[in-house]
Amino acid sequence: MIDIEVKNVSYQYKEAERLSLESISLIIPSGICLGLIGPNGAGKSTLLSILSGLLQPSSGAITFTKDKQDIVNQRHFIQENVALVPQEYAFYFPLTVMQNLEYFASLCGYISAQQQSAIQRVIQECQLENVLTQKSKSISGGYKRRLNLAIALLKDPQVLYLDEPTVGVDPVSRKAILALIESLKKQHKTIIFTSHMLSEIEAHCDDIYMLKGGQAFQFDKIQSNRLLKVTFTHTLTKAIERKVERLTGCQISQRNTLECQVQKDETLWQIMQLLQQSEVGIHSMQLGQNSLTDHYLTLMGSHDTAEH
Repeated sequence: MIDIEVKNVSYQYKEAERLSLESISLIIPSGICLGLIGPNGAGKSTLLSILSGLLQPSSGAITFTKDKQDIVNQRHFIQENVALVPQEYAFYFPLTVMQNLEYFASLCGYISAQQQSAIQRVIQECQLENVLTQKSKSISGGYKRRLNLAIALLKDPQVLYLDEPTVGVDPVSRKAILALIESLKKQHKTIIFTSHMLSEIEAHCDDIYMLKGGQAFQFDKIQSNRLLKVTFTHTLTKAIERKVERLTGCQISQRNTLECQVQKDETLWQIMQLLQQSEVGIHSMQLGQNSLTDHYLTLMGSHDTAEH
């Protein structure tokens, strides 16, 4: 059981005007899939690099705990138990797929039989059987992503960081990669997964953090919000509009639509009673769970669109 805690971690690149990460704190329990989302430049890759030991935080600390005991030699622990799948292709293009697998497996310290077993395992997991003899530079983008992932899985890591593993891939490869992530979750591996595909994060992650301006916002604290949308039969007069807004605490848009966030059923019933008191005709009413996209756009809307 490996737990990870990020304690007030900040990081600033040399010559950068602002912090890439600013006092980030989060707890990653063993065996969960945690999603990281945010615009380009929000610090997602920087955080993964720090968690991988590739960068040292400017301040704060990362703690790995195994069976409730802090890991003292973190460098050795990361080498043995942690793997990063970067956005960039981390293999040799002139080599065939099999040659890449054999080379990287040789770095894992396996004896011959273990090495072959590990190679065959990742070939099957990542569905690479059809491209083993092809030069890595000539395979499709989807297969390149699968090879990237296969190399990380060779040492059978307990903690896996996936930095946009489905970017630029075809639907078949995306389906294969996401199915593999689900399989890894069933093996109780701890996974941190970044993606701009919010539907992927929402479908496959147990916990979600949004990074914005170097800071982290936990999604599960707000995902219980529901959006209430009521359309009235007629355009409201200014006087009735003000009355409804005053009674319900909600906003009216286009003079005939009320929209507000509802967290508790009690609040919902109170709004219904207040609408009845206002004596306005109701054409339609919708109550829906806010999606991750809704929250992303709300929290990230204040950013310059050039950052997205």
